Amino acid sequence: INERGVIEMVNAASEKVFGWSHDEFIGQNIKMIMPMSRAVNHDSYLKKYMESGVKKMIGTEREVEARRVDGSTFPCILGMSEVDNGDSRQFVGFVKD
Repeated sequence: INERGVIEMVNAASEKVFGWSHDEFIGQNIKMIMPMSRAVNHDSYLKKYMESGVKKMIGTEREVEARRVDGSTFPCILGMSEVDNGDSRQFVGFVKD
């Protein structure tokens, strides 16, 4: 996931859990896997983090609702990590269902 929340890489397990194909994931905003109630604010949360550097989700795990391609939701544990490449940052999300 890049600094704008765009998915750049996804594994086969994500395809199976969420129902989207690799090609359907790539280039899309990560909020595609969030219920609308969470997705509407995600870009502003990411922007605020990029500006402030204050970590709220990164480095933690929490139970959240995730959304499948058919619109159904399910509880999962989400963990987030950050990779600083010097001139850019990327984020890695880990989902346990």
